[in-house]
Amino acid sequence: MQAIMIVAHKDPDQVLELCKLLKKTFNVYVYFDSKCHLSDDNVQKFKNVGINIYSYCSANWGSYNICKIELLLLKETLKNKDNTYFHLISGQDWPTDNIKSIEKFYSGNKNIYLTYKLTKDIFKEHEYVIWWYKFYYFYDRINRRSLFGKIIHRLLIYSQCLLHINKLKKLPRNMELYCGSQWFDIPRYCVNYIDNNPWYEKFFSTSFCSDEAFFQTIVLNSPMKDKVVQNNHRYIIWKAKHNSRPSILDSQDIETVQKGDYHFARKIGSKFSREFMDAFSDNNLEVSQ
Repeated sequence: MQAIMIVAHKDPDQVLELCKLLKKTFNVYVYFDSKCHLSDDNVQKFKNVGINIYSYCSANWGSYNICKIELLLLKETLKNKDNTYFHLISGQDWPTDNIKSIEKFYSGNKNIYLTYKLTKDIFKEHEYVIWWYKFYYFYDRINRRSLFGKIIHRLLIYSQCLLHINKLKKLPRNMELYCGSQWFDIPRYCVNYIDNNPWYEKFFSTSFCSDEAFFQTIVLNSPMKDKVVQNNHRYIIWKAKHNSRPSILDSQDIETVQKGDYHFARKIGSKFSREFMDAFSDNNLEVSQ
């Protein structure tokens, strides 16, 4: 069996539809951000189809709690010794290949699928990404995307530059920091290696966007590095559409995805993406019926 871990923060009915599609082939585990208030009826619907639901804390964008949630899901999936491969997706993902074909691709597969770059080489959002790990932040308590959070972020960077703060001095010799997409597909031996790494957890707990560097940094500084394939088979458009960035996908994206090498696509929003969802659900009729 393979495990699919879903990190969700909205639209429980859409997430339930996704779970029903995946459930007959995968073991499915769902974490809902506690800000998403699930009704008793919502919870019962997931229980009725045998879906594991967790919801302990809230996770602001860029906060370490996102990492904590992903680590919690990994621990839960490891409890089932039949789980041999592990996929992390969002509640706004949708499979873009036949479900059985996705399962077959990873069955017995020993490769690690995640994207990565050296953090020191990246400049975006008007700042050096290495600053996100060099300095101290606390976005579990402050909403980074609010006006107040944006002001605090700039003040934290400027003040720590002036004070010559440098968490990187704590890094072991020859360790490199990597970052990339938080979505991955990894075999069980990799999950076992990642599980229970208190040093990494302590270091990244005071960083910004830890979820985009935690797993990459562990894996790329390990003997598993040669098993990494620089492709997570996700279709994502990093521009604004339907008042969202990444884009909310719609019918205009169907042909591009059909021609590509993708297993999942995001973001999906039922208001704009129904035709997109239906186009790829047709690939999974034997599962969804």
